[in-house]
Amino acid sequence: MLLVNALYFKGVWEDAFFELATKKQDFYVSENQKVQVDMMHLTEEKGYYEDQEVQVLELAYLRSQVSMTIILPKVKNGLQNVLQGMDGRKLSRLVESVSSQNVNIELPKFKMENSFDLKDVLKKLGLGEAFSDNANFSKMTATAVKISEVIHKSFIK
Repeated sequence: MLLVNALYFKGVWEDAFFELATKKQDFYVSENQKVQVDMMHLTEEKGYYEDQEVQVLELAYLRSQVSMTIILPKVKNGLQNVLQGMDGRKLSRLVESVSSQNVNIELPKFKMENSFDLKDVLKKLGLGEAFSDNANFSKMTATAVKISEVIHKSFIK
């Protein structure tokens, strides 16, 4: 048995980025490498926080309790350092530190697509039997089945 979970989210920003304000600009993918991207621009009151290492921006979606939090290293090649120092507590502290401020936002248009195999995670959470020959799904089917894979896909645009 294969379990697949797909999540597609295409929200509308609470404060829209105007297409006419979108311009081609350089975006640094590393300290020495840049690419031309469509850069969206907006000046609004948003949740914002910064310290010596990062800038944190919270963008809300229209008519929703959902928001996107973007964490940007202050140093062009600082992403690895930020990721290495990140844990659940630090992430929570950064997200909780945002406060409403007037900010000038420059954000590249983007889409993200990810795929995760959750089999090992679920086994570590105590669901190992569902993947074994001893799996009991008798309330779902009379056939002896077990879970072979669990895949989660997400797409954000």
